[in-house]
Amino acid sequence: MVQICFQNATRIAYTQHFWRAMPNVAGLDELDGAHAADGAPLQLLFIWRQRTLVALAAACYLVRIAAILAPATLAVVPTMLTRLAPAEVPCLDIQNIKGGSRFASSPPVRNDTIRNVNDTDVDRVFTGPRTIVQLIVAQTSTSGHTLFIEPQYIRSEYSLQFHGPYIQCQDANSTAREITQELIQRRIDRIQGSIKEVLISAYIFVPLFDESGRISALDKPRVQLPTNATNELWMMFMRSQMAENGTMISAERHYTVCRLHDALYDITLKFDNGVQTVVKNNLTIMGNPVSYPDYNSNNTDMVQHAYSAVMWAISDSLVGSLSLSEDQSTGVKLGYIDTRIAHTTLLGSDDLDYFFYTNTRNLHPLDDNHWLGKQRLQDKNFARNLTLPFLIEELSFNVTVGFPSNLLLSAPVMTNITVHETVNVYAYNASILWGVYGSATFLTLVSVISGLTLYMKEGNSTTRDVSAVLAAVIGVKADELWEIIRRRHQTVALEPQRYQEVPGDDGADG
Repeated sequence: MVQICFQNATRIAYTQHFWRAMPNVAGLDELDGAHAADGAPLQLLFIWRQRTLVALAAACYLVRIAAILAPATLAVVPTMLTRLAPAEVPCLDIQNIKGGSRFASSPPVRNDTIRNVNDTDVDRVFTGPRTIVQLIVAQTSTSGHTLFIEPQYIRSEYSLQFHGPYIQCQDANSTAREITQELIQRRIDRIQGSIKEVLISAYIFVPLFDESGRISALDKPRVQLPTNATNELWMMFMRSQMAENGTMISAERHYTVCRLHDALYDITLKFDNGVQTVVKNNLTIMGNPVSYPDYNSNNTDMVQHAYSAVMWAISDSLVGSLSLSEDQSTGVKLGYIDTRIAHTTLLGSDDLDYFFYTNTRNLHPLDDNHWLGKQRLQDKNFARNLTLPFLIEELSFNVTVGFPSNLLLSAPVMTNITVHETVNVYAYNASILWGVYGSATFLTLVSVISGLTLYMKEGNSTTRDVSAVLAAVIGVKADELWEIIRRRHQTVALEPQRYQEVPGDDGADG
């Protein structure tokens, strides 16, 4: 209704100015154009000289357009809505007998036990990790990140606190360095067939105590048998310093000892459309290192067995050596990688650069600064130019956090999940509405004021009726038109009587 009133008001104002401008038109084309310009846009071409009429006609069109094309005042805005949703999430289950038995292969000493019947509180012997633990360690060490945990919501996050195994690495003391160097010398003195290691760039092993108390090295992946090993990882590597052009500046032996600990994990898991991010809020080492299950005495501490199983699986992926070996029969020297670390992202550690440098110098003695090939650069990119001890600690963290990816190794816990959902919010844009309808109202107001001003000046209101046309043609006011027409009609009716013949007048005199 308001839009109709606006349209009529502008047309009335146009009509008022039309009759005012009619005496100034230059011809019939301009007259016809002025008469129809407020309804036929093409007629504006004939009245371009009549600026007032053109402006009012344009106002008429704009008001109509505003009425037909409604402004888009409602807009759909995608908005992120955040809410809390209590739900069960998988959490590492390793701190109990039942959960620990899923990590460690620890058969009962007695052979008359029945699973889940009378095998709970019995003596067990630790023989190694279960295959599921070895599989998760292999997947994590190969990918270089935590395994994906199935989220309850595609965009969500939640925090967890739990106990789990963690490997902490520190510089070795003098005793450990001497023992490690002695074991390295034994390996160099040993000949495997015709192959002899002449320069060991990195050596990683698990210390093993024999019955006499002497330490030997477990530098090969172990078979599942009871052993008198330790939950430690000893290593020596050549830490090098390189110039910007890739030339070796110096290299020195570095010794490290890594030990298994119980740690309190405080993490936040974030999920965003299939992308998982693990935030380490805090990690607290709890007490002394976790000892290896005693080989000579059976026990039922399945938590200790489970932790040791994780350490065993991680150690198997790292033990061995990287060396320059010589074929005694031919004298040919070649780089020799005798460790599963070649199957992991840890191979790109900066602490292993010396091996690749010496191997390239052996094959190409004159090529001193092109030992960093594309593959080696890619490996270093995976390892992010980090040191070997740091990468081992990171590996243990990623393995522990990723265990809940397998529901057999986790238990559900209730927590509050922060859910981020994208919803469509209908927003009211008042500025667009004010811009369109405000302009239409302003144009209508200006048109009405101009029409009223002209009405007050002329003293009458004109339309496009027949009477208005006649009044404009004659040049009188509309309220005087009928009186003029009536008088003119009477005059026309009386004028013929002046020409009637007088009876009896034949034209004679007298």
